[in-house]
Amino acid sequence: MPLFISYSHEDADFAEKLARQLVRHRTYIWLDKWELHVGDSLIQRIQGAIDQAPGLIVVLSKAAVLSEWCKKELESGLIRELDEKRVVVFPVVKDDCELPLFVRGKLYADFRKSFDDGLRSLIDGIAKVASSTQGKVEHPDFHTDWAVDWVLDPHGAMRLILLEHSPEYPYSCFTEVQFNFDEPTSGWFVRQHDEDQGEAARLEILGVMARRVQQGPDIRFRLTDQFPQTLMLECRDPGHGIAFLAEIASRRLGTDTGRDVIVDVGSRLVEIYESWQRIIRPPEKRAG
Repeated sequence: MPLFISYSHEDADFAEKLARQLVRHRTYIWLDKWELHVGDSLIQRIQGAIDQAPGLIVVLSKAAVLSEWCKKELESGLIRELDEKRVVVFPVVKDDCELPLFVRGKLYADFRKSFDDGLRSLIDGIAKVASSTQGKVEHPDFHTDWAVDWVLDPHGAMRLILLEHSPEYPYSCFTEVQFNFDEPTSGWFVRQHDEDQGEAARLEILGVMARRVQQGPDIRFRLTDQFPQTLMLECRDPGHGIAFLAEIASRRLGTDTGRDVIVDVGSRLVEIYESWQRIIRPPEKRAG
């Protein structure tokens, strides 16, 4: 899902300029002016967007701090921060104003002197929730860092890298997933990138695999030593004309504790897909 921009309508020109610049930097944005249509329920649509957005960009100005509507949007974002125990609200200071109490302890992107400097600061800040090429899946006792890369010449292909580790254990687990497309899917993948739909295409590919994983088999590896365990998984979505062979390999790195380690690759893939869905829109074109 896209990032939500909260602003006073007195700052509409600034908010739209900001949104357009963020889109140019490949950040998906939810702006009411772009998303709402005649007949839509304002409260329902806006609250739904706030609840689903990976983050809220809050434009603070003299008008915004006096706006009851903006206060409610900010309050929704701060409640999510407490519930989810992560950064959700990204303040943007447009002009000199009295910052809300719960925002004063946050770093903010300062646009008062320079729009370009403020934009660079904001892009750096939202990278953790806006990046579709790398990220982190966190659990109470461990977390998984991941990154995706791809090639387009001479044929389309994609690769997902996962590194699972914990401060409680002296080892980590490295997993590589190679997506080997059939010829039609490869051509579609390349065309999607040519048409600036690459992010959405990668989401679609990972979605096909996530659904395949949920259907079975259970993708878990028992790592007994430093040598990789491998699995080949055929994935296809006939309705969209997508087919590929996923080659999955996991291995253990670090200190050998003498104990076997179980790596639940299937669950990690589904979690990464779900986190991607909060950032990327569905593709406009599919294979076939």
